[in-house]
This record gives sequence, structure tokens and C-alpha cells, in this order.
Amino acid sequence: SRAPEFVLLQRFKRLQTAPTAAVAASAAEPISCYSGAGLQAYTAVNSSSMETAINDLEIACLLRVISFLDAKDSARASCVHSLWNSVAGDNAVWKPLLQADFAADSAAAPDGSTTPTFRAAYAAWHAAYADVASPLLSRALACWRRIEAYLQQHSPQILATLNPGATAQQVQQAEEALGHRLPLAVRCIYRVHNGQDLRLHQRGPSGEGPPPNLLMGLFGCLIFYDHVTSNAMQ
Repeated sequence: SRAPEFVLLQRFKRLQTAPTAAVAASAAEPISCYSGAGLQAYTAVNSSSMETAINDLEIACLLRVISFLDAKDSARASCVHSLWNSVAGDNAVWKPLLQADFAADSAAAPDGSTTPTFRAAYAAWHAAYADVASPLLSRALACWRRIEAYLQQHSPQILATLNPGATAQQVQQAEEALGHRLPLAVRCIYRVHNGQDLRLHQRGPSGEGPPPNLLMGLFGCLIFYDHVTSNAMQ
């Protein structure tokens, strides 16, 4: 018969072709931990073999191996074996993945609600940005976080003008109105912040002069809107 580790690796290879939706769903599943007597019994059974299998590794070593996987393969690995599921679901695996893919440092969903684990937080972010999930989204989020941090320190009044991100439905409606699909990079930018609220209809204290926020624009006060406008140099 084939060695257990061979069977496990074969299952992992088959999961590599699984649809993305199935992988994302597995990332949100509860973690089943090997601990206490269960781990001792598992170790005793495997130690009887003369050969060393991957599951004979110390938990810290197996965690180190899995930490080199990306989010999809980490989720797939958790479907192969209950021990792998326990290790692949560790916060030490998913915290750096959440930071790299969504520029998020805490176990929280995009709406700010707390999640039980970093794996659950990753699943929430993946679901919220499924329409633009790509390396471009990771770059857009990372860039915006740096801009926000700078503004928080040097110009909090400009930071306060940033709108929340446009929803996937708002982006779709804008594309339908334009009759063209927006480039992915543009969609990523607006999914993070839908322009600014510069209150350009306001005037100075005397009711005259330019709007007080006129010079606070980060990207031209661009925002999805439902009215006709004409931009021109005056």
C-alpha cells in the first residue's frame, strides 16, 4: 500500500485545481486542533514507522513549511488532513497573508467588525473585494494606507474629506452609464475611496470667494455621480 504521506500529497495536488469559491469557503471553516491526548496518540502511531513522514515533523516545523504557501494553497492544505487544517489555520499563517494581500493588521473585517481569527478576517476581506481581487488591489490598498498614515500625521483635515470606498454595485452602475468597463486599476482605487467630499458648494465666511476646501483635493475630487458636468480651466 502507498505511504500515508504520498496519499496526503496526492490529495493536496487535486485540491490545487479546486475552484476559487471552494477554497475561499474552506478558509472560513472552523479550526479543528490536534492537542493533548489526540496529538500524543497520533505521534505514537506515526513514530512506530521506520520512515519519517511530513506529519512526523514538530508542529513548529510544519507551521514553518506551510507559512511559505500563498492564501489559496494554505486553504487547500487545510482540506488535506486534520493536522494540516489545525496548523494551516494558525494566526501565524494568516496574519502575514492578510497584511500582504489586504494591507490589514488586525483580525477584523472591512467594516471594522471583529473576527475570531485572522483566517476568518482574510475570508471576509476576500468576499468583500471579490470583484477586484488581484495584485493590483493589494497595491492600491497598501498605497492608500501609506497616504492615510501620512495625512493623519501631517494633514488630518484632508484625511477627513476622503469618502468610503464605492461598492461593487456603484462601480457597475458607473460602467453601465459610461458604456465601458473601467480599467482594473481604476476600479481598485475607487473601491478603496470613492473620491472626496470637498463641499465645493460652500463659500468663505463672507459668502464669497473660493470654497475653503478647494486646495485639499488628492485626485481631482473625482467621485461617481449621477448628473452631467463639464470640467474646464477658467
